[in-house]
Amino acid sequence: MLFLLQHHSGKVHFIGIPNVKGFSNIEVGNNAVLSIGSGFTMRSNVALAVRDNANLSIGSSVFINRNTTIIARQSITIDDGVTIGPNVCIYDHDHDIYNRGRYIKKKL
Repeated sequence: MLFLLQHHSGKVHFIGIPNVKGFSNIEVGNNAVLSIGSGFTMRSNVALAVRDNANLSIGSSVFINRNTTIIARQSITIDDGVTIGPNVCIYDHDHDIYNRGRYIKKKL
């Protein structure tokens, strides 16, 4: 198991020991919350980012395949038993083309 956890003043909750194959990156911003249930597995080159004041909740028995990116700027919930294939990107936001540097956010 090898992953880089960049943790600011947010909260990280693991239930059980995550099964991480290869190198991955996890970022948790200020006042952010990352919750991961039991039986969690992720392959190499996965990037999980929970930006300031956001929430990412991953249920139990979730599998994330390689080269996947999940970035929460507001809130993302992945239910129990979900399998995410390789090369998937999940975002709860988009760039606001009318206001540079701002995002349009939506809970997922």
